[in-house]
Amino acid sequence: MAQTYMINEGVRRAKAADLAGHPTIWAHVGRSTTETKIPVDSLLSPKKIIDVRVPRELVRWQNIKRGMSEEPDLLPPIHVLPGSRRVPIRQVTIVGEPP
Repeated sequence: MAQTYMINEGVRRAKAADLAGHPTIWAHVGRSTTETKIPVDSLLSPKKIIDVRVPRELVRWQNIKRGMSEEPDLLPPIHVLPGSRRVPIRQVTIVGEPP
């Protein structure tokens, strides 16, 4: 079985990377300060939804999504921990995003 990682910080960035079709994302693993590219399909989220119904959250989401589409390497790395208990990032849904 391939290594999986539980997202500690960066669920929105990870979901945006998934939606943009990026195979990898920059991450800090555990206590490491070294940035490492890890496969997006190995990411597990602590939450099942990203709720953007509040205008401030929608703007935040749109900025992250745009950044991941245009300049993904400029966004801060996510933080992950090795592990296997959470929701696969591909199953996380966005609630409240206009069509």
